[in-house]
Amino acid sequence: MPEDQSTQSDAEDRSDACLILICGDAQATNEGLDLSAIGSRLPARVSDVEVSIIAGSCKRPDAVGEALESSSAQHLVIGACSGDFPAIEVHSRMRRRGIDALGLQLVEIGSGDAPKSANRWITAGAELLLIAAVARAKAFPGSLPENQRATLATSGTRVSRRALFTLPPISYETAPTIAMNRCAADDGCTRCVDACPHDAMKLFGDRVTVDRSQCTSCGICVAVCPHRTVEYPGASIGEVEHQIESLLSAE
Repeated sequence: MPEDQSTQSDAEDRSDACLILICGDAQATNEGLDLSAIGSRLPARVSDVEVSIIAGSCKRPDAVGEALESSSAQHLVIGACSGDFPAIEVHSRMRRRGIDALGLQLVEIGSGDAPKSANRWITAGAELLLIAAVARAKAFPGSLPENQRATLATSGTRVSRRALFTLPPISYETAPTIAMNRCAADDGCTRCVDACPHDAMKLFGDRVTVDRSQCTSCGICVAVCPHRTVEYPGASIGEVEHQIESLLSAE
């Protein structure tokens, strides 16, 4: 496996382009996973994508930053070798490049948990997961400042030694907002308020508001609202529908 391998579509308009960064170490932990095959097939199966396979990218956020700087894509999908991924640093580099960090799609393709009898399906499965992540990333509607909930990194959050001195230990999670033009609170609907287990949805007269200090980004309010009033960029119903549709229609 070469340290860096990339393929890119010929599309000139990059406004809907998606950069797929795959950690080359995923192949070492999954017998039967062929990253070269994935890298060569994805641009043919999905429109306007750029694929880069970078050795050790899950441990080298600088390499992720360099790939972002050299690409004009506006969406990012990460194929990680494990769940131990430096999200805080990648989010910082995305924001620096002008990409909405809440739209990041992270796919773990290197867990190595599949039985040997399933090895021949590992590459196809990883490819499908990445295709679905691209569909979800491209359906990301963008976020507003009020959708961004800053949280302090926990003791178990991975941060590089350099980042401890250069970045604040802050990550950003999605907080829901209410589309008042679709909200039925003035007709007596309180489903999101009643369902929230953290008392983050507040009813004031005929309006629902979100208390971000109480919100934990659990998404229950999105699931219970019958009018799609609760907007939750990064995990909205529309994004999930695009993700599922891409899986169902995959050849």
